Amino acid sequence: MKYTQVLFKFPKNLKKTITELAKKKNTTQSEIVREAIRRYIISEEFRMLREKTLAEVESKNGVLSDEDVFKIVS
Repeated sequence: MKYTQVLFKFPKNLKKTITELAKKKNTTQSEIVREAIRRYIISEEFRMLREKTLAEVESKNGVLSDEDVFKIVS
């Protein structure tokens, strides 16, 4: 995989935490940050999809919560 270098600025305490975690996991600081960003992106994509889907279902079926969805599909 090809990588592109990006410069980020972190508060000192966050940098220290990243460094310590990388040492504990025997990996690089870059890998810690890459994994954190991957997880953040997945989480945000899921949240946005859920919001969009919920809005569509809500307007069509009066669904307001996860429990309402469970009742419909059960």
